[in-house]
Amino acid sequence: MTQPMAPDLVRHLQSVGDPALSPDGSLLAFVHSRIDPETLQSQSRIRLLNLGDTIPAAADAAAIPDFTAGPRDGLPRFAPDGRTIAFLRGPASGPKQLWLIGVDGDAARQLTHQPGGVIDLAWSPDSRRLAYVADEKPAEPADSADSSGTTWPQGSVVRRIRYRYDGLGWRGDAHFHIFLADVDTGESRQLTAGDWDDFLPAWSPEGNRLAFVSGRREDRDVRAMTEAYVVAIDRRPAEERKVDTAGAAGADWSDGAELWSGDLGSVGALTWSPEGRQLLAAASPLPGGLGLWQSLLYLLEPGQEPQALTDDAIRPVVGIPAISPNPELAWYADGRIRFLGESRGQSWLMETTAGGPVKRWGGGGMQSAALALDAAGDKAALIANTPQSPSDLLLLEGVDAAGRVLTDYNRAYLVEHPPARPEKFTVER
Repeated sequence: MTQPMAPDLVRHLQSVGDPALSPDGSLLAFVHSRIDPETLQSQSRIRLLNLGDTIPAAADAAAIPDFTAGPRDGLPRFAPDGRTIAFLRGPASGPKQLWLIGVDGDAARQLTHQPGGVIDLAWSPDSRRLAYVADEKPAEPADSADSSGTTWPQGSVVRRIRYRYDGLGWRGDAHFHIFLADVDTGESRQLTAGDWDDFLPAWSPEGNRLAFVSGRREDRDVRAMTEAYVVAIDRRPAEERKVDTAGAAGADWSDGAELWSGDLGSVGALTWSPEGRQLLAAASPLPGGLGLWQSLLYLLEPGQEPQALTDDAIRPVVGIPAISPNPELAWYADGRIRFLGESRGQSWLMETTAGGPVKRWGGGGMQSAALALDAAGDKAALIANTPQSPSDLLLLEGVDAAGRVLTDYNRAYLVEHPPARPEKFTVER
C-alpha cells in the first residue's frame, strides 16, 4: 500500500549532480549525494561510470561504486588530457579545497590550502595548471579581555553596502579572487585582486589568457551588475601590484584585466571561440537585469558592441557563483555552439551557430541546471528533474533526442510514496 510523502523524505531521497564527461566521452563522473539518516548531515562522493562498457540499467545504478571517499566531494572536472580529475573536497563542515585524483584510481592528493576555501576551478588547455576561485577573508580579530579578565566578543563592522549575499550570508570585507596552481609543484599565485569579486575563469584556447566575470563598476554595491574581463596569464602576482578600487568602468585595472562586455547589464557565463578571438557570453542587456534569469547569448570582442545571437524566447541556463556551478557552454571548431536552454518551462540541450537558428538537440519534459559535454560535442550528460523523479542522469548521444536515463536512485521510495501528477497548461499572451 502506498503512502503520501512526509517531511522525513530528506532521509530517503538521493541526488546526483555536477556531471563531467572525459574529453573522449568514455567516462562520466558525477556526484552522488545523500543525507545521513542518523546525523542528518549531507554526504557526497564522486562516482565514475565507464560509458565504453555495458552501461547498467538505471535501476541498477546503486551498483556504481564510489570513486572518492568524501565526506563532501564535488565539482569533478577532467583534465584535457583525460588522465586526471580535479575536484573539491571539504570536511563535514568548513571550506573545501582543490584535490586531484587519477582516473586509474590513484590516491587523491590535496593541491590547495586556502584559508577561506575554493569554490570553482578550470583546467588549462595543456593540463599543467588550474585556475581556481578562492575566498579571501580578512583576518578576524581575537576576543579581547578587560582588566578583570572577562573576555568579550568582537563586534562585526560593516564598511560596504553589500556586506551580505543571498545564499552566502555575511561577507563583510571578504572577496572571491582567481588564483593559478601548478599541478606538479602545487604552487599557487594570485591572478586578480581588488575590492570586488572575480568568478568563472575560462582559459583561452592558446592558454595565455583567462576570461572571467567580475563586478568592477563604481556602483557595484548598489546595482547587481557584472562584466566580462580578459587578463593575461604570465604577469606579476596580484599582491605585488597596487590595486586601484575606484576606477571607472572600462578602465585598465591594476591587475591588467580588459573589459570585453561593453554596457551589458549582467554576465553569467563565458566560453571562448575556437580561435580565441571572441567570447561567447550568457548575459542580460538590461541595466537592472540579472544574467541568472534574463540572459541572451552574445558574441563579445574588444572594442566592439556585443552581438546578440538569441532572443527572449530562449533562456540560457546559468548557475549562481559560489552556490551552483554553470552548465557547460561550448563552441566547437566546426562552428557549433551547444548550451543548456529553457523554453516554456522545459530545459533542452540546444545548438546554434554564430548567426544561425537555434535548434533543440535533446531533452524536454524536464528542468535541468547541469550539463556536461565531451570534446567533440557528440555526447552530453544532463541532470534531469521531472515531475515523476527528481535528480537523474540523462545521457544524450548522436542524434538520439530521447536520451537514456542512467540513474534511478529514488525508484524504491517513489514507488511507495508516489508524487502528485501535475497537469500542464499553456497561456497565450
